[in-house]
Amino acid sequence: MGINLRDVETELARVEQRLHTLQQASRTSLGQSNMGAQQVRDMNARLKQLQDAPKNAFGRTTRAAAAEIESLKQEMKTRSAAVDATLKELQSQSAEARDLAKRQQELSTLRAQIISRGG
Repeated sequence: MGINLRDVETELARVEQRLHTLQQASRTSLGQSNMGAQQVRDMNARLKQLQDAPKNAFGRTTRAAAAEIESLKQEMKTRSAAVDATLKELQSQSAEARDLAKRQQELSTLRAQIISRGG
């Protein structure tokens, strides 16, 4: 008997809903990635300020500045790792969306064929 129109439309609706969900998740992830990258850039600017700041009498960075430098480096490392993880998640979502879009096209074509046959 084969595939009927109702089954195709049900799967098509499921695929379209998943695509919509992925689009929303991608927008959120992209926003988080952009925000995280901006925070890392801001921390990097602060780090440069501290490194270029006047030194103490012995030509060394003050203790407070050195502590802030180390803290910034650790925070930048953590945030950079979070941005990288978000970017990997975006790549995964994009790959899934491509596969779903292909399946959506296949189902739409199949639906049109079934309708043209009067089924």
